[in-house]
Amino acid sequence: EGAKAILAEALEQAPDSAALHAANGDALREDLTLSEKLARASAIGSYDAALAKDAGDSATRLKRAELMRADDRLDDAAALLDALPPSDAQRPRALVTRARLAVARGFTEGAEKLAEEARRKLALCHATELLYETARRRDAVAREDEFAEELSRCPGGMQRLADHRRDRGDTAGAIAIWRRLAEAAPARVEPRLFLA
Repeated sequence: EGAKAILAEALEQAPDSAALHAANGDALREDLTLSEKLARASAIGSYDAALAKDAGDSATRLKRAELMRADDRLDDAAALLDALPPSDAQRPRALVTRARLAVARGFTEGAEKLAEEARRKLALCHATELLYETARRRDAVAREDEFAEELSRCPGGMQRLADHRRDRGDTAGAIAIWRRLAEAAPARVEPRLFLA
């Protein structure tokens, strides 16, 4: 709440600041006091204001495209991504955003190529997560196992690996991971629930 108040005050002082509008969009997008739909709509409004002030803000353009994809406005998201400067369009985050758009359009193979390219440039958890999801959809067991192991180094990845092993029938492997998670964070409920 404090951050929202500070941003609102800053926007009153500098209403033409694209950076402040973008930061406000980020805050609204993650605002748990709003419904998901309202948070997304509010963030979109702030991102649009930021882009009206600075059309060359590629980071905000990517965030806006991600929200459009989430709203199933796939053509609008593609148009925003197509307007990125070539150097920004080849950055890992832009490649992952394009890959997610390709998945939404049903182009899994193209999505995997984009995610692999992003992963080669920078080992992004988002790219590996997307590759894991597409491997899972295609029942590509070896690739799914590979990406589940890689994701274990990402936030929440050990829990995902435990779930993955459980889904594969490796209960002993899942229990070993859940035990490590319970020891590392005794206050967390999930590991203890799984082990109960």
